Amino acid sequence: MRAALREHRITDGVVELPAPVPTTAATPAQLGCTVGAIVNSLVFSVDDEPCPC
Repeated sequence: MRAALREHRITDGVVELPAPVPTTAATPAQLGCTVGAIVNSLVFSVDDEPCPC
């Protein structure tokens, strides 16, 4: 994801949390922000490689 962002000259804003967060409401508490400040993307991987699904 970071490489794709750099390729398109988009400033890196990827945040990986150390553990799963069970709900959307819990995510801002982990990050110290509001729900509206979060952009979610799903990246599926197969054998540790991004899947172009």
